[in-house]
Amino acid sequence: MLVRRVLRLASERRVLLRSERICHTVRRSLGGAVAQQVTFVRSITTPSLANFASSAVAEHVANLPDPRDEFAQIVHKSPHDDISIPNHTIWEVAEHQARVNGEKTAFICGITHKKVTFRELFTGARRVAASFTRDGVRKGDTVVLHSFNCIEYPMVVLALTGMGVVCSPASPLFVPNELAYQLTNSRAKFVVTHKQLENVALEAASMTGMKPSVMYTMGASEETDTRDLKNINDMAAQTEHDFFYQRVDPNQKLMLPFSSGTTGNPKGVGLTAKNLLSNALQVAHVEPHGDSYVGLVPFFHIYGMMLIHLSILQSKSIVTLPRFIPETFLGVLAKYKIRTAHIAPPTVLFLAHHPLVDKYDLSSTEFVVSGGAPIGK
Repeated sequence: MLVRRVLRLASERRVLLRSERICHTVRRSLGGAVAQQVTFVRSITTPSLANFASSAVAEHVANLPDPRDEFAQIVHKSPHDDISIPNHTIWEVAEHQARVNGEKTAFICGITHKKVTFRELFTGARRVAASFTRDGVRKGDTVVLHSFNCIEYPMVVLALTGMGVVCSPASPLFVPNELAYQLTNSRAKFVVTHKQLENVALEAASMTGMKPSVMYTMGASEETDTRDLKNINDMAAQTEHDFFYQRVDPNQKLMLPFSSGTTGNPKGVGLTAKNLLSNALQVAHVEPHGDSYVGLVPFFHIYGMMLIHLSILQSKSIVTLPRFIPETFLGVLAKYKIRTAHIAPPTVLFLAHHPLVDKYDLSSTEFVVSGGAPIGK
């Protein structure tokens, strides 16, 4: 449209256009917002045509809508009050809970029903951090955490956070080459895996040149041929060495979860300690319900990682479940009177339609929170 207008102005004044026309892009910043681009035809033949063109372009750009007005229409203000985000890491929050709510239950295994208090959680994290330090794990290193949900998982997350080490959680469903990709892409120097996943982790590590000496396991396994790797549970029980905490900048990147890879290979997403804590504070602001959460959402996923931070922040407990087993899941909801259930969309559909649900007393469950995909009908 603008090109035609310039040519019309030139025609009205009987200005001859040179056959060789040069296209230029005019960029004008509107108050520092998005630059508007307009392509026009300029003739070198006479100064008058250039003036006509410049005038037409200036008039056209002046009549364009201010993009700031468009942006203002899509910025929404929450109906809730603003939250105050403290300049802390989850390590410091957990230390506070260990002092103030030390005897409260922090995590419960939904399979064995073993419990860990906030004092035991923080004490174990200190001991694990001390052992990591003796083994050469340093601030800024990356450690891949490859496990399904278990009560040791948050302890390792806390230990790494307190050390200023980057934790890169990986899916327990990965096959060796998928895990090897994350080990390489995250530039991991150490690996923590679950005892039941040792073989996958060892094969992945061998594909990247990592030695068993930089690998750790946690939890238990019914298999008798597990490898003799360092064990997180033993590290949490040792009392010979203590960890001397040096404050970690909350703006330091401490978490490196990987995207789902729907548009190519999975990509690491660097998150700071403050990112994670602020997200938990946002949820805590509108979700004060109940004393316990069900830990079925995978901890390696950012949703599950937020739930870990949320429970520590609120001094509530999480009942961990390694995988979805209908009877076990429903039993946990009933036994621990879970008031708010954070679950994936397929689990929501299960609760809505499966006849097994009616066999359990779920009267305590009042709120269901879901995300990650459409729920459907």
